[in-house]
Amino acid sequence: MEQVAEWLGPRDDFAIASHADPDGDSLGSSLALAFALEQVGKRSTVVIGQSLPRRYGWLPGASRVVSTSHVPADSRATILVECSDFARSGVLGLDTLEALNIDHHTKNAMYADVNWIDSSAAATGMMILELATALGAELTADMAALLYVAVLTDTGSFQHSNTDARAMAFASKMLAHGAKASEISEQVYGDYPAARIHLLGDALSSLKRIAGGRIAYMFLPFSAFERRRTRDTEAFVNHAQGIDGVQVSLLFKEVEPGVMRISIRSDGSVDVAEVASHHGGGGHPRAAGCQIEGPVETVRQRLLDELHEELDRGNGR
Repeated sequence: MEQVAEWLGPRDDFAIASHADPDGDSLGSSLALAFALEQVGKRSTVVIGQSLPRRYGWLPGASRVVSTSHVPADSRATILVECSDFARSGVLGLDTLEALNIDHHTKNAMYADVNWIDSSAAATGMMILELATALGAELTADMAALLYVAVLTDTGSFQHSNTDARAMAFASKMLAHGAKASEISEQVYGDYPAARIHLLGDALSSLKRIAGGRIAYMFLPFSAFERRRTRDTEAFVNHAQGIDGVQVSLLFKEVEPGVMRISIRSDGSVDVAEVASHHGGGGHPRAAGCQIEGPVETVRQRLLDELHEELDRGNGR
């Protein structure tokens, strides 16, 4: 923390970025950090490499998020939040700036000038509160809502294995500072547009199981995103993971022709963060993701074969 605060001290005009397909932790943490920096007299812009997901358009400060493929010209330093390396941000030019890397994932390339990694934190939002406190920023109701979203989503509504006493105490603190649990859950998990439900139907209709039912996967081609006019696939992969007997599940998304983004889940039989790291991705041992370029069938088969081998190895076959 001393190193982080020392690095921040003389710097200003930050570009705050996170990983592609930003989720509740990456967006909540980024916006809360922007509010904290603003309180201590520093300027920042939250940037993402695609449009803001509809389900997070209500977040406090969401209007300040800039969707861009290149870092803003007036940025003089960058802070990467929950991002395993520069490339995973989907924003070009970040690697030309001095950088701070804040993450709670075990698989991180340690690519910045200062790297602050805390794998014991259930969500990066918990680290952001530590930093805000160290900087002397006050925890406002808006920040509490953002940080509650961070821990809510990264623990899978307090169902994942990273849900511990520290995470629950953190959530309780956010509620005490103004976060509204029921309202936030409704915003994040309810009121889905019809397009998302149709896209989920497309994913479920593609469901296949291999390796004796131990691996389940779904595939969404680029045409599905074009047809449905939405890219919101958050938590789709969990439907496959919930099938009896499934140890590893995947959602393959062709986000652009020849570009596959993959979400991977595990019951603990395979460290999927390790597998994702082989392809420039990252995450947790039970939840990870990566992006691979190449022909759809080639990419899909390569990853399925790798996971099949990992499962067989773990089962002593």
